[in-house]
Amino acid sequence: MNTTTETVPSAWVGCLACYNDGKLIGKWLSDPDEIREYRCPEPVTVYNMHEELMVFDHEGMPLIDGECSPSSFADAIEWVEGLESWQPIKAVAAWLDNLGISWRDAELSDFDDAFAGEWGSEQEYAENLAEECGLIDANASWPNSYIDWERATRDLFMDGYWSATADGGVYVFHD
Repeated sequence: MNTTTETVPSAWVGCLACYNDGKLIGKWLSDPDEIREYRCPEPVTVYNMHEELMVFDHEGMPLIDGECSPSSFADAIEWVEGLESWQPIKAVAAWLDNLGISWRDAELSDFDDAFAGEWGSEQEYAENLAEECGLIDANASWPNSYIDWERATRDLFMDGYWSATADGGVYVFHD
């Protein structure tokens, strides 16, 4: 199985009042509590309260598109922390996209049940699955050499399996 290293989710939280005044004042943060508790360091004036903060940029969080509130971003990080590791974050995004739902409406246990890993190709997954199920002997030259893996893979992925493109491979899911 292939694995990829992914960036830990982090956000550049900045003051909207400062941004509107042409000043970029903010900070890169990755801890959800720090993101929620960040305050603008600029002094409060009658005209600028510096209360409204935004996530103007982020990385390592494909579940969120564009700008959002710091609280929403911190909530998304905590939601993803329910996974065993950060490794499948792009797989989670692909799974949610295929289901057409938001991370807020998803159950992590459903993802855990559906995710079959990251593979070099659908065929690589099909061959591995057949071997794990005892359908083929990895050390035998017959009948393995007679299997049309392209057709077997196509049939497998027409019946309850689907994949999404990953960096250099595919994420495999089953219904």
